[in-house]
Amino acid sequence: MNILFIIIGSGLVLLIAYFTYGSFLSKKVFKLDDKKVTPAVEINDGVDYVPAKKGMLLGQHFSAIAAAGPINGPILASAMFGWAPALFWVLLGSIFIGGAHDMGSLVASIRHKARSITEVIRINVSNRAWILFMIFIWIALVYIIVAFTDITASSFVGMLTLESGEIINGGAIASSSIMYLILPIMMGLLIKFAKVKESIALFIFVPLVGVCIWAGQYLPVTLPIADLLSSQKAWSLIILLYCLIASVLPMWLLLQPRGAL
Repeated sequence: MNILFIIIGSGLVLLIAYFTYGSFLSKKVFKLDDKKVTPAVEINDGVDYVPAKKGMLLGQHFSAIAAAGPINGPILASAMFGWAPALFWVLLGSIFIGGAHDMGSLVASIRHKARSITEVIRINVSNRAWILFMIFIWIALVYIIVAFTDITASSFVGMLTLESGEIINGGAIASSSIMYLILPIMMGLLIKFAKVKESIALFIFVPLVGVCIWAGQYLPVTLPIADLLSSQKAWSLIILLYCLIASVLPMWLLLQPRGAL
């Protein structure tokens, strides 16, 4: 089957779900009201609470849900069970599980001063239930962070052979990734201090993402470690260090522009 028909058909299904089931969730289930002030506007401390326009906000949430797990999972499922079951699972799961889950989490957080889901649980359930939930969250996060870090670090070492037969150096992927992470910082600084409009900033920096991907193959970054396994472990530590730094940087400096890009 032509992949174009699958893409168009899937897009139509998601579009219909957005205007039907999405509208049902927002109006009937969560009863959203644009007149209510969000914590980002109410608190607005310039670090963790930073108002964002629709485009920036959409990019941030989209980058959060479309991470390595939701991408690698369907690929593995397709290899094991065939593309059709995986496709139906992605479509139906995104609508009836992912849509309700992620929207519900966001709404619950917004209505509790943008607290994390663990703090929301702590307020609304017993202390014993909260402790059990904290243990579950901790185990889940350790598993997710280890898996994502390992997947990313493994792509930064050795050589990767595509289906077309083209061979890509892992150092090129690392180089493109590093350059890509520099772009949102530059974009955030321009928007914050030079008062560049978000639309103009995106017009400038989105093409530069493509330049970073192209330039990576000519400027590969490799660690001075001969053993591939040791090199992968070193990249894992560097990635975890990046996660630590990114978690404490102001939202406007990295996370919001990175999500938009």
